[in-house]
Amino acid sequence: MLALKTPVYGAGKITITNAMHNAIHAPLLAPETALDTAETAHREIPVRLPLGELVPGQEVRGTQVKLSTFGIRMSAFNTVMTLAREILTNAGYARASQEADALASAALYASGGIDTTAPGYLTIRLDPLPIASVSKAIAELCEHLISTEIRYAGTDLILRYTVKNREPANKN
Repeated sequence: MLALKTPVYGAGKITITNAMHNAIHAPLLAPETALDTAETAHREIPVRLPLGELVPGQEVRGTQVKLSTFGIRMSAFNTVMTLAREILTNAGYARASQEADALASAALYASGGIDTTAPGYLTIRLDPLPIASVSKAIAELCEHLISTEIRYAGTDLILRYTVKNREPANKN
């Protein structure tokens, strides 16, 4: 068997025969064959698989669920845009033309509470936002919404919106 090693320096010219070439490349033949086989198998795998084949038991959302989700997203968008329009027309916020939609989103994301103690009313009390001018604009929006006397869906309760007063800082 032929040893695969570099000839000694100064040994002169070496002639490589086909048999020697094949012996030198023999260790590479098996990995190349394995790679070709793997690439062929990879090409046979479809680019897209049905979810049921990939994860058995997994369900794909039906058309009705997709339409319901789309409807909810549209309603949320319309709500934010309606509130933004109300801020533009009924709140004295200086930057309303640039920030009305962000202000409306902030009002919807604001924390707060629900008060049911007043008979005939459902009061939504929002916590004040970090910026006083923004809280004031939200309070003005709340006052406008109260004047419309919106009823809570499916009940006779009138919705009232308020922004809680800021707590004074403790001076110790």
